[in-house]
Amino acid sequence: MEIKKEDIEKIKKYITQKEPNIELPKPPKEPNYRWEFKYGGEWKEFGKEKQKIISEAYDKKEENVSYQNQKEETCSINFRTLVETNKKTKYQRRIRRHDTANDESHYEDKDWKNIKLVKAQQLTNWERCNTMEQFEKIKDQKCPLCYCEFYEDDEEITEQSMYIVRICKDGKKEGHWFHAECIAECYKPHGHYLKCPLTCCVNCYGLEIGDMPQGTMQVNITENSIPAYSKSKTIEIRYSFPGGTQGREHQHPGIAYNGTSRVAFLPDNKEGHYVLKLLKIGWERRLLFRVGKSVTTGADNCVVWNGVHHKTNTTGGSASFGYPDVTYFARVVGELNDKGVTLPDVIEYEETTFE
Repeated sequence: MEIKKEDIEKIKKYITQKEPNIELPKPPKEPNYRWEFKYGGEWKEFGKEKQKIISEAYDKKEENVSYQNQKEETCSINFRTLVETNKKTKYQRRIRRHDTANDESHYEDKDWKNIKLVKAQQLTNWERCNTMEQFEKIKDQKCPLCYCEFYEDDEEITEQSMYIVRICKDGKKEGHWFHAECIAECYKPHGHYLKCPLTCCVNCYGLEIGDMPQGTMQVNITENSIPAYSKSKTIEIRYSFPGGTQGREHQHPGIAYNGTSRVAFLPDNKEGHYVLKLLKIGWERRLLFRVGKSVTTGADNCVVWNGVHHKTNTTGGSASFGYPDVTYFARVVGELNDKGVTLPDVIEYEETTFE
């Protein structure tokens, strides 16, 4: 489609201007989240001084932060593995960022548009379409989220419609163009990350943290064998979630949701333990379950699986969510990889020791 002469100057004006200077509302003195460490099987809060040190480093997107404990020993937190290490004793323990609601839930709805734009730009370091030559190449493309062409001769030219950005450009990859306001809606404030919404892309900016509600994950080794793995014992995983109230990160904030319990099985062998490690990391990142509508019962506002398949039976094959299933391990590893849980995470996980 040819650009109308009367539109050329408007387009030039908007695409060549500097990034908009967006002012954000000031956050409250006390954030609505806290950092916790696991001790004796329970999660306990860090003190106020440590909370401040950890939060400031996390907000700056630093990979690690160090501080002194009460014994004046240096401790370090790795934000990728969510592990705290005592440099002197080598003792390690799990930590987590626990949202009491949502770290930015204090902002009013009218502020969220600007907040998401700023956060998305910071995370992705997106490339803006800022020349007519570049615009000519993409003007007939559609934004993958709103499905509107970047230029339509019967639509008004506005600053918003000309704020076009590219993410996921990496090496030979051309990346994907979006309206800035559209891709900004993919920013997830509860985990401070943005994942490319295209199914052909697995790029994630920031560490993907899900919105799984609070629950427990217990792992036991049983003597009974899965028939398809008769020479191995069985890894039994028990998940349990009490009911509660949905937070802002969920579909229906303020509405009650029903809890659930699930049992899953893996063979006690090399493959089974590799998947178990991935699942444990996925659990720590709140990726295995979500609050939504049950495919099985049709009930809404309940805890359901979040796209990571588990074997809930030891027999019956794939049709019964059981074994044998020759492609299961490859599938579940791929599902966890798509959520950002990968081999490097497992390697780092294996290098840690816990109580």
